[in-house]
Amino acid sequence: MTRKNLFLGLAAILLVSCNNENAGNLFETADEEIAVELFSHVKRVESIEFLNTSDYEEFLSPEMRSQISKDKQAMMKVSASNNNELDTIYSLSEIPVIKEIVSKNIIYASGKMTTITQDITPDEENIINTMTATPLLPEQTIKKTETKDGMLISYGADGNILSSEPYEEPNMKPFLDSLRYYIDLAELESSKQSVKAQSAFTKIRNSVMPAGVNVWQMDDGNIVIEEIINSQSENEMRVKGVSGQMRSRTITNPEMDKTLRFELYQGNQMVSRRTYQYNGSDKLKNSVRIKGSALENPSGIISEVLFINDRGIPKIRKTQEEYKQNQLIVHF
Repeated sequence: MTRKNLFLGLAAILLVSCNNENAGNLFETADEEIAVELFSHVKRVESIEFLNTSDYEEFLSPEMRSQISKDKQAMMKVSASNNNELDTIYSLSEIPVIKEIVSKNIIYASGKMTTITQDITPDEENIINTMTATPLLPEQTIKKTETKDGMLISYGADGNILSSEPYEEPNMKPFLDSLRYYIDLAELESSKQSVKAQSAFTKIRNSVMPAGVNVWQMDDGNIVIEEIINSQSENEMRVKGVSGQMRSRTITNPEMDKTLRFELYQGNQMVSRRTYQYNGSDKLKNSVRIKGSALENPSGIISEVLFINDRGIPKIRKTQEEYKQNQLIVHF
């Protein structure tokens, strides 16, 4: 994968957005040049789940099965899940938490950035809110946050200011300079008509790969990039009770402009996976174009992370994200 595609793909996934139709008059811009706009409108569902064979077969190594078999409660949950039966809820963490968030980020040519985020989740979406003896009043619940001119301001549901404090503004100038460089580079390479077209896999196969990285193409044409992880962040990703070298596996489409799946292993044990969904909608495409095609962002991301709870039972922390729009707009 070329550096430009890596960079732009990362920006497309991490700096997600939705259109002005969803944002409405969410944000009033200052009277200065805008370089990049990023909008996001996402519905996120978070839950804790017991491992079952229908959804989490890849996580169920012999060691994980052994740990589950030692716990009666876990076995009951797994049996119910495998048979699509309703079962007892043993903790509040098993109740899904739903959030629907609309946000807008503006990066100015000067490197300044302003952000506003609104929680538009309907109250009835989360039954857990009604299960507490002392629920927060609307005016006590943070529904909007704004970072602007060195201040971070939080607002309640009725628009009242809940807090206001100094905020260290990030300097986004290096990001803008890098983005501009890779866009210009992509346009330059696209204009070289005399260069014989090569597939993405051929290009990466002919390039010098860093140590610990292996790339191959599957029968369906998709590309697999596997990498050994040797870094300080490795300890943060490890699952207690599981041994082995950390390695990641990224699967892309043949053109290598869409990530389809990401897997993380500890030894032979899968500890995390993310699957990406695309639907081709124009509302999911950035303004940046590579060889005439707009980079497309995912319409949905499902993240599943293995962890061991205090009772030694393996569970999955699951997050499902559904994007109504997901877009980065560049003005240079």
